[in-house]
Amino acid sequence: MSRRNLYMGARRALAAVVREHDADDGADADYKVVLNLDAARALLAGYPPPSDPHGSAACFSARYVPFLRAVLDPAPWDTRYCGITVLPHPDGGVSLFATNNRVMLIAHDRTGSVTADGCRVVMSKAAMDACNPPAPFELWFEGEDIPVAPVPDYALPGDVVCAGVSMIVMPQGQPEQAEPDNGGALYAKGLETDHWRGGDRREAPFDWRGFMPKFGIKGTSQKPCAVTSVTQTVVAAAMAAADPEHETLVWDIRSTGEQITYIPRQRDDLLIIVATARNPVSDPQIPAWALRAMEKTKAPAQAQEATP
Repeated sequence: MSRRNLYMGARRALAAVVREHDADDGADADYKVVLNLDAARALLAGYPPPSDPHGSAACFSARYVPFLRAVLDPAPWDTRYCGITVLPHPDGGVSLFATNNRVMLIAHDRTGSVTADGCRVVMSKAAMDACNPPAPFELWFEGEDIPVAPVPDYALPGDVVCAGVSMIVMPQGQPEQAEPDNGGALYAKGLETDHWRGGDRREAPFDWRGFMPKFGIKGTSQKPCAVTSVTQTVVAAAMAAADPEHETLVWDIRSTGEQITYIPRQRDDLLIIVATARNPVSDPQIPAWALRAMEKTKAPAQAQEATP
């Protein structure tokens, strides 16, 4: 339960007791109210301030969104897992993480940028749809579809920019008549700032480093998550999004009794982890670039600025 929900629940419980006391004419003036410790702490901490949409910014390639979408659509049942966590990568660019608590998808965008503490970008379905490249226009000729016109660069997704109070999906180029400093976007919306209703917003980054130790083998003998048809469907969707040409991208499978890891042979920026039950640092089954992403980064002398 979030701090905000805990606070509001404690306020409602306290208000109900006070109303009950006031409605009883014979109530003792020395009436006592019992609060549990969590409710008392929430009341003492005060009402949580709304999230500040100006506090972070991120820019990353839209080409990774269809891959990460496999665990984000439909939205995970737990709102902690909604969105793409964007963190600075020690070797430059950004690390992108998304999970539904069963499958974790990781990507390394070497051209991306994010403010020093990172952030979590929650995208609406419309925003994710804007990151899908359109198919070329085709006509039917003698039994087969033949592309007759290339897709212009102003229709191809370029970068996802989340800065200030806006989320924008920019194209790779602009029409000739567009002004140099005033181009069009494939998608642009203002961020929600109260609560998530399915629109775009920016949150504090998901603590995925805390997510990994729950699969560790130290101290307890944990069982791996079962691989179900739903899990396999998610993996297949992620692979298909990373390989739109179909069967041109081969994935190596590294499997133990506790985890399944998928690593593409021809690319070194994608990773799929299923039912992980080992500590990837002590039992290296993970590529070096991903292990580097798991390291805690030192605070930079000057925070990175995410710009369109």
